[in-house]
Amino acid sequence: MSDIVSRFFQVFEESRASASVQAVFGPPESRGEVTVIPAASVRYGVGFGMGANTPEGTEEAGAQGLGGGGGAGTRARPVAVIEVTPTEVKVHPIIDYNRLVMAGICALVWLTFLWSGVLRKFIASRAGTH
Repeated sequence: MSDIVSRFFQVFEESRASASVQAVFGPPESRGEVTVIPAASVRYGVGFGMGANTPEGTEEAGAQGLGGGGGAGTRARPVAVIEVTPTEVKVHPIIDYNRLVMAGICALVWLTFLWSGVLRKFIASRAGTH
């Protein structure tokens, strides 16, 4: 069982190492008096569980059920570029147009279902008044 736990922590460390700003951008760059600094949103998560029990009705000494599982995930995405000059600091956000399109599609689908229900009730109420 200690092999399972050590493997889990190994996967966790590998996932954590891959979720970094460097995975999304390179290091800050300076050109003359201008420095450009990348900014990213980095997330990682881990889940793990184990369980053991002795099944009822077993007559064997030491009979035991054992189970476990785990998972890890990382997400790193660019969110902005920060431009630093001697006189000002500018933040240039990075717009993910794919996310905007998906949000629009989801909103359109939701509105379609909402309005279809409203129209169905309206038609049913009009049919009942005649």
